[in-house]
Amino acid sequence: MKTLLIVSVALCAFACGKEGGAGPVQPDKPVTPTPDGKTEVTFTFATPALKKPAATRADVDENAIDNLWVLQFATTNSNAKLLVKEYFGSSDITTDSDGNKSVSVALEDAAEPKTYCVVNVGEETLKGLTVEKTTLADFEAMLLSMQEETAAQIPMIGFSTESTSVGTTTVQLTRMIAKIAFTCVVEVPAGHSFTPTRVQLCNVANVAAYLAPTVPTAATGLFPAASTDNFFNYKEDADLDIKTDAASYSGKPYFSKTWYLPENLRGVVVGLTAEQKGKENAPEFATCVEISGDYEIGGKITDVTYRVYPGANSTEDFNVVRNHSYAITVRIQGLNPNDIRVDIEKGVEAGEYTDDNKWE
Repeated sequence: MKTLLIVSVALCAFACGKEGGAGPVQPDKPVTPTPDGKTEVTFTFATPALKKPAATRADVDENAIDNLWVLQFATTNSNAKLLVKEYFGSSDITTDSDGNKSVSVALEDAAEPKTYCVVNVGEETLKGLTVEKTTLADFEAMLLSMQEETAAQIPMIGFSTESTSVGTTTVQLTRMIAKIAFTCVVEVPAGHSFTPTRVQLCNVANVAAYLAPTVPTAATGLFPAASTDNFFNYKEDADLDIKTDAASYSGKPYFSKTWYLPENLRGVVVGLTAEQKGKENAPEFATCVEISGDYEIGGKITDVTYRVYPGANSTEDFNVVRNHSYAITVRIQGLNPNDIRVDIEKGVEAGEYTDDNKWE
């Protein structure tokens, strides 16, 4: 039996499109058997800083590794049995002088195993898996319940398919959630005013898949299933902290919000323009940002809601993909009843509404 060193479980920054797999072998630790005949594995975790967007919520460390499950399956075949499951709490995870984190775990000898590292899901979440009974297909079909807004811990996952006979390997982690960094700028014409009173993230998935779903390019293969049981709305936020100090917005009022949420793959609606990417054309349960407030012209106040649907572009795509960060800047410049992104509760004369979305 041998000691396997799995090193540098690197955390991909948001907007990485590829799931992690095994990296190059680095045989820099002696191979020694454990007393029970298993193979000792050491995982070292590197967490590079997130590059974009710059705005983050102060209570979230996007690179934190606070707890870890290691799940070793015998092979990469779907019917492969679970050989080892080990949980590591924060006190079990070592941090070196460079900030890299590592754990050591005894694994069964296997030539082509599939070993998952599941980060920040808690001690109770995977306790029900049964060694020698749970299959790889069983695990990869599981969903992680996320019934409330992600806060302090971001779930991540990665795997290795390296033989346990090697000295070291690299496992890439990807976040199982997405990030939306949202800014709303008020640029209405002279004589008009718009006062935002609330913002809300709607149609948020409440489950995340351990095995990343294929991102749909049409209206099929959507995830999660279109059921009210799989979605909820984040609480509406009336604490908007409206500012006027940003030179880039020419002193116009603006506010910013950041959300973390499970991926929601609602597909692509071909042929839409930006003005048509609204409630009437959006797939059922597509995630959207709602900005509501009072629009005033000549003393007449109108209740207005603007809706913005994240995706890979500002027209056809409605996919919110794991490990991706969406930086959205919306500029409100008036009212336009022909723009289906604008919901006018009480009709007034049409002005103009445009947006300037930046997709990362």
